[in-house]
Amino acid sequence: MKYKNIFLTLVLSFIGTFYGHSQNGLDTLPDPAEDIAFAAKQIEKFVHLRWACGNPIAYGVVRSKGMNIYRNEISTYIKDGKEVVKIGKRVKINKKPITPQSLAIWKANFELQDTNAAAAVQCIHGAGLHQIKKGQELDNFFERHADQNNKLLILQLLADRYPKIAEFAGLGYIDSTAAPDKLYRYTLEVVTPPKQKTSWSASKIVQTVSNYTKPKMISLQANQLERAVQLYWDRESCSKMFNAFFIERSSDGKQWTKLNYKPHYSPIYSDTAKFDNQFMHYTDSVPVNYRPFHYRIIGVNAYGERSNPSTPIVANGVDRTPPKKPRITQVVLTETAGDINWEFKGDMREISGFYCERSYSMDGPWMQLHETVLPPIVRQFRDTLPIPHFANYYRVNAIDTAGNMAFSEPFVKSMNDSIPPNKPEDLSASVSETGYLSLVWKQDNSLDFNGYIVYFSHIRNGKYVPISGRLFNQAKYFQQLDATTLHEQEFIYIVAVDRSMNPSLHSDTITIQKPDYIPPALPVFTDFKVNDDYITLHWAHSSSRDLKFTHLLRSDDQGKSYKKLASLDAKTLTYKDRDLAADQIYHYVMIAEDDAKNVSDTSAAYYLRSYRASIQPPTGLNYKDGQLTWTNPSSSDTQFLLYNGDSQTSLKKLATVDQPFYKIDKNMTGKFYAIKCIKNGQTSPLSNPYFINKAK
Repeated sequence: MKYKNIFLTLVLSFIGTFYGHSQNGLDTLPDPAEDIAFAAKQIEKFVHLRWACGNPIAYGVVRSKGMNIYRNEISTYIKDGKEVVKIGKRVKINKKPITPQSLAIWKANFELQDTNAAAAVQCIHGAGLHQIKKGQELDNFFERHADQNNKLLILQLLADRYPKIAEFAGLGYIDSTAAPDKLYRYTLEVVTPPKQKTSWSASKIVQTVSNYTKPKMISLQANQLERAVQLYWDRESCSKMFNAFFIERSSDGKQWTKLNYKPHYSPIYSDTAKFDNQFMHYTDSVPVNYRPFHYRIIGVNAYGERSNPSTPIVANGVDRTPPKKPRITQVVLTETAGDINWEFKGDMREISGFYCERSYSMDGPWMQLHETVLPPIVRQFRDTLPIPHFANYYRVNAIDTAGNMAFSEPFVKSMNDSIPPNKPEDLSASVSETGYLSLVWKQDNSLDFNGYIVYFSHIRNGKYVPISGRLFNQAKYFQQLDATTLHEQEFIYIVAVDRSMNPSLHSDTITIQKPDYIPPALPVFTDFKVNDDYITLHWAHSSSRDLKFTHLLRSDDQGKSYKKLASLDAKTLTYKDRDLAADQIYHYVMIAEDDAKNVSDTSAAYYLRSYRASIQPPTGLNYKDGQLTWTNPSSSDTQFLLYNGDSQTSLKKLATVDQPFYKIDKNMTGKFYAIKCIKNGQTSPLSNPYFINKAK
């Protein structure tokens, strides 16, 4: 907001300074060629003077200061054999400064129903559409600026078409005192105080004549339409002389009626509209077709000067309604000819006949099959040269007495051909790392070959569908494979078709291995059980068909870091974690890995606490002289569960004893041993594993 206010202050300061200078002599009024344009022209006995303002500020000068017009007569004489130019006395021809007239004067000189005058008055004297609101000074400034520009544009368009409006708006003046056959210089100046040099002026030279002639209008042309006549004339030629036009019509070429009471202008609605760019036009509706009317136009320029009427032309509305479409009912093709049959349900009295046409494509080009029109009663024609090995497209053209045409829908027919093309051979494929598929095979060069269709399926024995709805003429195909689907393989074969759309046997089916960028779905924990010395986890593995491993991870530090417990195959759905500390919270998560080494996100975590042990496991395990001994941490009445195995993770129950020792035979050495204490129905955690070396 701070910078907005600073900018507003600068803008308003500039505007205020500009208006201040305007009131004190207009020392800073910009280039007049940009801001006020001045023109003069003799029309009949008087000289019409016009000026236009390039922006609202310049028109503000016209309104507040006014304009004066001065005239000098220019003559020449011969002195000492040379022509000398003499500029006569400078005469002001207006009695008082030329400014826009007051609202009262407008009302006194224009009819209340004159909408053009009302629009001009609104542009000059109407209240501003936007009032400045507190806090919105900058926004309102630009809105008012646009409003003033729009009003000035509308006012000057009206002034260009209506000289009286130009005069009352302070944008024009008529010199009725000019004499014929004189050379005058007219000077337009901003009114300034006496003895002060004007800040702006512009001059124009006018040669008056006694035999004034109106400007000529260029020739007129016409398009004859359904109950309408479109008149048109060259835009470039007219734009240099006229800015609006009156159109007149006559039934007999003598009595003329004006068709438009306001000057007509034909704008360009689109830069790409060729007709609008080249011609101005006007469309007149007529009561009936084929009744001739005479037309002429009159040009009007910015001075209100009207041209002589153009040379009249005669035009009328014509029948442009096409007849009802015929319909082809049957085409019978043999090896040498084709019989076309059709029906027509329109008014036979309007029809002058039919033409039959043939093409090798739905979109043409179409060839007419006979030179003369077929009589209206004919409903069949024989084509003696149908196209072999190609589809033949036929259509029938109904023509009415006015020359309007209606085409039937195309009817396609091929010669009977039941022999399919050869099976495509040597199909091969390659797939880039980015998944870009390239297919190539042996080209079919037979005469009636039409193209190839590429079929694919996600399942080898499933349904195959075309990759594209169009035929491929070349024995190659390229496509970017969709790597976002779960199908890792595509199965593809090629079918050739001939001009009769007979399909060949399909090529050998090839398997396309797609690049796999899609990670497997997440595994999900389904159950758990906490035992005295281990935790059992159950899960449902990833639903992805290409699952290879389920990685089980555990955190001992509340999820800050995880260590892998095991990498399990897709068939394993449970795991016992025995490496536990008493009364410890563990976080368990899983990650799935597929056969392309894509890994899933981390599964939702299980938070589990191990049992708090009430009795401690045995300690001090020792093997000597064939006997394993240990220390009982508890008092008497304790039993001991012995476990052994080839590894620390494969321990199995060996025996239950009542004393802290156990005899180990030689064949039981070379294994890990661990022990639990049992007392009062409670079981301690497993002791630290102890390895007994293999006895010799």
